[in-house]
Amino acid sequence: HLEYLEELHVYDNELTGHVPTALGLLAELRDLYMDTNVFTGPIPSDLGLLENLENLGLFRNNLGQSIPTELGSAKELRSMHIFENYLTGPIPSQIGQLTKLEGLLLNDNLLTGTIPTQLGKLKKLENFTVDGNQLMGKMPDEVCKRMERDQLAYLSADCHVVQCDCCTDCAGGGYVSADDIIDLIVTQEISPMAAFDDSSSPQNKAIAYLVNFELDFAYDAMDTNSTGALKLIEAYALVTFYYSTGGERFFDVDTEETKDINTNGAWENENGWLVNPDVCYKQPNGVGWYGVKCNTRGNVEGLVVFGNKLSGSIPQEINAYALPHLEMIDFSQNEIMGKIPGELGEFYDLSDIDLSANQLTGKIPPELGLLQYLG
Repeated sequence: HLEYLEELHVYDNELTGHVPTALGLLAELRDLYMDTNVFTGPIPSDLGLLENLENLGLFRNNLGQSIPTELGSAKELRSMHIFENYLTGPIPSQIGQLTKLEGLLLNDNLLTGTIPTQLGKLKKLENFTVDGNQLMGKMPDEVCKRMERDQLAYLSADCHVVQCDCCTDCAGGGYVSADDIIDLIVTQEISPMAAFDDSSSPQNKAIAYLVNFELDFAYDAMDTNSTGALKLIEAYALVTFYYSTGGERFFDVDTEETKDINTNGAWENENGWLVNPDVCYKQPNGVGWYGVKCNTRGNVEGLVVFGNKLSGSIPQEINAYALPHLEMIDFSQNEIMGKIPGELGEFYDLSDIDLSANQLTGKIPPELGLLQYLG
């Protein structure tokens, strides 16, 4: 009944379910923005029926399966932004038929294969991103020629697996160095530079842990507003917390096993910790980082590790800059010592703190009075 609808904007909500196939019936639709939600399932092939569609925004959802080849029939498309999903399979060569396309953002998915040479036909393309996928081969010469003619303004790929001499951004080459991570952490006020003076500090142990991985989500980590940077910071904060409170394991990337440094003071339950640097990742058996609660967007919202033989102290890295979505903390019934960090008062959404039955000393920091939702 909305046959004359030209614009549909439902972005930045928490909408769930599948993208309706019935949208393909909206013949006059020009702008479709459904990004930053929690949609699952495939991108409907019916969207290729929209002859007037100019802008398609489905990024930052949980969409899966392959990119439908039918989208190559939506000849008026000027922007196709479908990054940060779980899309699989190859990039359809049919996208090369979209001669009016100016922006093609496919980064941070699970795409495989090589980049189609047909994309070199996109004479109006200005921005093209494919980093953070599982692609291989090389950037087609046809695409690089457009860069040489200054027709492409931005081109990014994972240059360690996709040979790309013409890319404007090689997305970190697939690796993030210790210096890069420390620079990010200090710049974002997660830790002071002095925290890295002691090579055996929990902070340096966390850095050593992170650089052992090829961080799929950290290809864009030096863009401080990117999803990759946020995930990297969350991982750093939680691993620092782990080593600050008696954790004694490390993850061997060669054997893909967690190993104990020693057993003195180790946590009682460490299931899932350090197995994957994405702290919201769940293994095929459903096990994630024990006690780490995540929301539907993949952000940490709870840290519940009561009665788990934690020792040491609460590090300052448990702060609102590192874990901005945190709502619940339960460190009760452990053997945590030291003072309660004032940084706990910086959380905007924190509503529940339980630090009971520990060995904490000193005064309750006045900053806790700033927690407006503490109930």
